[in-house]
Amino acid sequence: MNPRVYVDLRILPSGGDARAPGVDPRASGLVFGAVHRHMRAHPGRFALALPDGRGFMAVLRVFADTREELDGLAEALQDSPLVRDYAVVGYPKRVPEDFDGPWLQYRRYRIPTRRADRKEGAPCRQRRIAFAEAQGLPYLLVHSASTEQSFGLRICVLEGAPNTLPCAPDGYGLARSSVPFSLPMLPA
Repeated sequence: MNPRVYVDLRILPSGGDARAPGVDPRASGLVFGAVHRHMRAHPGRFALALPDGRGFMAVLRVFADTREELDGLAEALQDSPLVRDYAVVGYPKRVPEDFDGPWLQYRRYRIPTRRADRKEGAPCRQRRIAFAEAQGLPYLLVHSASTEQSFGLRICVLEGAPNTLPCAPDGYGLARSSVPFSLPMLPA
């Protein structure tokens, strides 16, 4: 997959008016859940970017290799009441061939479960939560269909460079430390 085309999903504010501030964090998570289901069904074809930067996301940007892949995503999302009620799907756009602007890498920032803090004197979970909050890492509230648990998916945003190899996103559309890739930072 190479990030050649993208589409923005604008999360509607709590009142349903796209001009008013105040995006509900649960709405971002619900819309992302619908996107994530499509990503899992088509592994490695879509990458996620968060052009808003920090906190709860008001725009989810999905990159793909071809316009046809984005059309397939749009078809899957049009039947979702979550997307219909909580977001506006934008028109697909092409990444400029000569893009020379900044590139960013989006990686999952893992926070261990509460059970990981059972060791005396090694509060890994608390340390990672404190770091994520201090850095203002963006996150999405998601619900796992397989474990029936809800959690915050924290995302670490790092400076990147244009890709020399094809991208291999994980099931969330994010880079991994073992398989890094970057996405162009285009205006929202």
